[in-house]
Amino acid sequence: MSIQSKLVKSLALAATLGASTSALAGPIQVDTWYEFLFSGPGSSATACGGCVPSTGTPTTFADAPPWTFTSTGGQGFTVVDAFARGDSFSVFDFGTLLFSTPSVADTGGCGNDPEVCLADPLVSSNRVILDAGQHSITIVANESPFGGGAAYFRWDVPEPTSMLLLGSGLLGLGFIRRRKQAQDV
Repeated sequence: MSIQSKLVKSLALAATLGASTSALAGPIQVDTWYEFLFSGPGSSATACGGCVPSTGTPTTFADAPPWTFTSTGGQGFTVVDAFARGDSFSVFDFGTLLFSTPSVADTGGCGNDPEVCLADPLVSSNRVILDAGQHSITIVANESPFGGGAAYFRWDVPEPTSMLLLGSGLLGLGFIRRRKQAQDV
């Protein structure tokens, strides 16, 4: 292998590693599901005291709201009902409505795993992409047919950075393949 080829591979690796660290930038725990409690309709979400932990996807119990963090931009914020179906929520950022989850029928349940609940089309959930900057999140239960329950929220990896990471990796692999084909000729 030539020195030039080694240099190109080293640069591709460095670019990929550099991009991957920016995907995890920010003072928040990326891709962590936080479980919170709520009471009847109109009640604010609270810290998760006495919650039932997920038996599937790893989760953590949320502290008392507001839940604050600084987003690097492009990060998603997801809320999903759990356990018994039928609850819906409004999510606020510094007191301004960010989004609501849809009303759903109160039939059956999805268990205590937020990923399973998120994949269930009969469970109320929603997601929004956040702008860069500070955020202060509070959640209010809109509907709560059982007089209370628990649900989850999560901050996601910034999508544009993830796509940049994937694109730079594919570009590097394509360049290496092209160089190898040129050397074989």
